[in-house]
Amino acid sequence: MKRDNDAVAGRSRLQDDAVAAGAAARPRGAAAKGRRRRGGNEASAAASRREMIATAAYFRAERRGFQGGDPAEDWLQAEADVDRLLETQHQGRP
Repeated sequence: MKRDNDAVAGRSRLQDDAVAAGAAARPRGAAAKGRRRRGGNEASAAASRREMIATAAYFRAERRGFQGGDPAEDWLQAEADVDRLLETQHQGRP
C-alpha cells in the first residue's frame, strides 16, 4: 500500500513541478497528436492566406502599371477578395 501512495505522491510532485515551471498539462495520446496537428494546420492556413493576399495585392498594382494607387488599399482589397474566395470554398465542404 505504501508503494501505491508513493507513486501517487510522485505523480503529484511531477505535476506540481510542471505547473511551477509554467508548463501546462498536456494531453497524451491521440488527443495530443490531434491538437498539435490542428495547430500546425492553422498556422499553415494563415501563412497561405497571407501569401495569397500578398500575391493578389501585387497583381492589383501590376494591372495599373505600378503607377499611383495606394499599397494599403491594394492589400485591403486583396484581403477582402481572398477572404471571399476562401469562404466560398469553405461553404462547399462538410
